[in-house]
Amino acid sequence: MCVAGLRHLGGAFARPPRHPSAVEHREAEYVASVLSPVRPTSDATDAEARAVHDKVLAPFAPDVLGACLPFSFGPSTPAEVRSAFTPATAGRLCRLRHRVDPHSVIRPNHVLT
Repeated sequence: MCVAGLRHLGGAFARPPRHPSAVEHREAEYVASVLSPVRPTSDATDAEARAVHDKVLAPFAPDVLGACLPFSFGPSTPAEVRSAFTPATAGRLCRLRHRVDPHSVIRPNHVLT
C-alpha cells in the first residue's frame, strides 16, 4: 500500500531568501512523495516499500531537480543527500558543521559529506 502526494510549490517558497538558506530548488513547481507503512505496522519490509516508491516515482525521474530530504524514505545515500543542495550550499553547510561541531557530536538525520 502507498499514498502518493503531489504538492504544488511557488509563492513564498519560490522567493529568493534575504539571508543564506539551505532551502534549495526554489524553482521547483511540485514535490512528489510516496508514503507506505512498513513493519511492524504492516507486512512490507523497507526494501519492498522502497521498490514500490521507486516504481511510483519513476515517471517523474526526468524532471527531478534533486532530493527533498523531509520527504525521503529510509537511509539516504550520500549522492541523494548532496542532490538536495547546490555545490555552493553543500560546501557552506559542510564548513559550518566542521566549525560548529568538529567532533561530530550532533547526529544529523541526513549526513552531508
